[in-house]
Amino acid sequence: RVELAARDRVTVVPAGTIARTRTAHGPGTPARRDAPPALVAAIARLDDAATPAAAAAALDDVLALVEAPDAITLWNLLAVPGARDRAFTYLDAVAPAPRGVTREAIAAGDPAALAAWRRDLERRIWQLPMTLFR
Repeated sequence: RVELAARDRVTVVPAGTIARTRTAHGPGTPARRDAPPALVAAIARLDDAATPAAAAAALDDVLALVEAPDAITLWNLLAVPGARDRAFTYLDAVAPAPRGVTREAIAAGDPAALAAWRRDLERRIWQLPMTLFR
C-alpha cells in the first residue's frame, strides 16, 4: 500500500489498485487493477472535472459502475466534499461502516471516522484477494 499526497488530498492505493498522478491536480482516485474500462474512464472524468456540474455527472457514472470490490474507490471518495454523502451510501452498502462511524462524521470530514473505516476495510477487505468478492 502507498499513500499519494498533494495539496489537500491524500489518496490511499493498496496493492492490486492503480491511481493516476497528475501534475496539475495531484493524485487521482484509485481503482482496482481489473476494474472495467468504463469505471476507470468515469473515475478519470471525476478527477479531471472542471465544474461542479461535470463532477456531479462523472460521480453519477462512477456510482452506477462500482461493485463490492470497488470499496477502495468509494472510501477515497469519502474525502471529496461533493461526493461524501453518496459515497457513504454506496460504501456502507458493500462494506458497512464500523461501530461509531456515522454519516454525520464522514460528512464533516472527521479524520478519526475516516481512519476507523479505513482500518476496518484494511482488515476485512484490502488484505484479501479481490477475487473473493466477485
